[in-house]
Amino acid sequence: PEKILKTLLSVEEKILKDPKTIEENIKFYFKLPNYSKELLTHEKMDVDLSQAKSSLLEAEKALEKIENWDEETIKDSLMEIIEKNGIKNGQLLWPMRAALTGSQFSPGAFEVAVVLGKEESLKRIKTAIEKL
Repeated sequence: PEKILKTLLSVEEKILKDPKTIEENIKFYFKLPNYSKELLTHEKMDVDLSQAKSSLLEAEKALEKIENWDEETIKDSLMEIIEKNGIKNGQLLWPMRAALTGSQFSPGAFEVAVVLGKEESLKRIKTAIEKL
């Protein structure tokens, strides 16, 4: 029940706009769709396959160390990577969000990671790294 509530809250705006799209907007929380590795890239954000892999490897290391799995701690850890590596936010957050959701359009990486939980988030990041 708690996961369902968090899931619905993360897509609240979309649901209110068009209630018929609830399933479409939350199904990735329950089953990661099969997606191509190109989803992890974004030309305008300068995220090629190499950048995506590098960012996901860094994110995986940082997220594994988190004990208090909440949105603020996740955000702080990922923003630290961005600052340390001198990259744009999107160069880390785009591939991470895509890895977590398997979707081009979804809630943000921090919100999704909290709902999925640590174990599932890391599993999905590993799956994305293997695609690369």
